[in-house]
This record gives sequence, C-alpha cells and structure tokens, in this order.
Amino acid sequence: MDPKEVGKRVEKLIEEANISKEELANEIGITVEELEEKLVGKEEFYVGEVIVITEAMNLSVETVARVFFGMEVDEKKLREHKSDDSNATSNTTSDSMNV
Repeated sequence: MDPKEVGKRVEKLIEEANISKEELANEIGITVEELEEKLVGKEEFYVGEVIVITEAMNLSVETVARVFFGMEVDEKKLREHKSDDSNATSNTTSDSMNV
C-alpha cells in the first residue's frame, strides 16, 4: 500500500475522531513532526504504531484493513471464520482430553 495513501486515510481518521495530531503522536510515542512525515508518506507506520492507533481510536478490523492495507473485510465472513476456529479449537481440546 502506498504510504501517501495510508497517510491520507489516517489523517481523515484523525479528523473524524476529532483528536489533534499532538494527542495521537503522544499516544503513539512519537513527535508531531514524525507523525507528519508518516501522514505525507515520507515514513511508513510501524506495526506497533498501527496497534496503538487501533486501540487509541477504537478502530474495527474492517477499518484497520481498509486504512492501512487497502483491503475490504466482510465482517460477517470474519465472524464466521472466528466461529469456525473456535469450533476447531474446542474439538481439538475435547479430543485431547479423551486420550
């Protein structure tokens, strides 16, 4: 994903969340200047920074996928997948208990 596009999308999130760049930079643990460089695409966001932004702004998986990776996520399919994983884990756990 193009860092400039990611920066534009993050900047839009900042505006929609009605928080300042200073507040977000402080949450991430970087300077406002470093955040600005990321917003204009000179630097990319690190994974840890994406996680902090996700938590600080209470972003959904769909939003993170769209903003940082340019992907669309079908929330219904995601829930179904999680449910399938839970069932597989439960079956594995119960199988191992019967040994």
